[in-house]
Amino acid sequence: MACIESIIASQRARTELIIVNDSKEQDFILDTSVWNSIIETKIINNPKQGVASARNFGASMARGQYLLFIDDDMILNGKVLEDTIHYLESHPLHTYNANWTYSQEVLDTLNSSLFGQFLIKIGFYHLRGWCNNPKDWDKQRFYASEGITSQYLGISAALFEAVGGYNEDFPFAGYEDYDFAHRLKKLKTFFAIDTSQHLIHNELDKLSPTMWLERKYRGGYTQYVAVLKGYGALARHDSFLKARLFLTMYKIRTIILWFLQQLPQSQFGTNLYFLIMDKMSGAYLCAGYSDAKKKINNENHLHSF
Repeated sequence: MACIESIIASQRARTELIIVNDSKEQDFILDTSVWNSIIETKIINNPKQGVASARNFGASMARGQYLLFIDDDMILNGKVLEDTIHYLESHPLHTYNANWTYSQEVLDTLNSSLFGQFLIKIGFYHLRGWCNNPKDWDKQRFYASEGITSQYLGISAALFEAVGGYNEDFPFAGYEDYDFAHRLKKLKTFFAIDTSQHLIHNELDKLSPTMWLERKYRGGYTQYVAVLKGYGALARHDSFLKARLFLTMYKIRTIILWFLQQLPQSQFGTNLYFLIMDKMSGAYLCAGYSDAKKKINNENHLHSF
């Protein structure tokens, strides 16, 4: 709801708000009459499932010249909508990502635990960290990125249509952005990140160690699917010993996570926690990739008979 309220608060004229409910378990009920005079609002249920199909469905219902995809845990500032449209009007073959960071409340919560401190150490709490902390981030307002992230993404409707929208065939979220950017590159698209923006990414409910590692597993699973779709550069090439280590760590993950909970917040405990959690991240990625490979290969083997 905070995301919607931040959009309404911008009070930008000629804006159409389309809320896509991707839940199959419950309808999204919201009284929009309070702000319909400010921003025309539609609430629609995604007939399929998944973020890619939800975005494509929302885009198909839109009537505007420009599309803006926003995750429901993003909180906008007052000027970002105007800045997005102005940029796209001047650069029709560009995409626009806005810089974001976790709120101070989320950062304070993260700092109170070893896992939270680990996320801060690897830069998970801001978009700059997601881009591997480039040194030239602050040297220009519009940073030239190698890809896009759909947490907050502006693009012209014409460019979105020309590239064919998002690929809906990935089993989990993540690599639909990679695939989308790959196809946009063929159209010579420039991926801009507005580093002057400071949106709030409020995903504290998704930041427990178990949930974060499960995201890694899904990422590894989808990574193998991406390899099968022609993205050979994403293939894992773990040595036999490394793969055995990772898969063993995954099998005993409950014990390892219990052990991590027992570590004290001392210099030794912190360093050990960071080391093991880094390896656990690799273990979950490897396990997801391996499971996808086994499942898909088994299905193909059965279909061959």
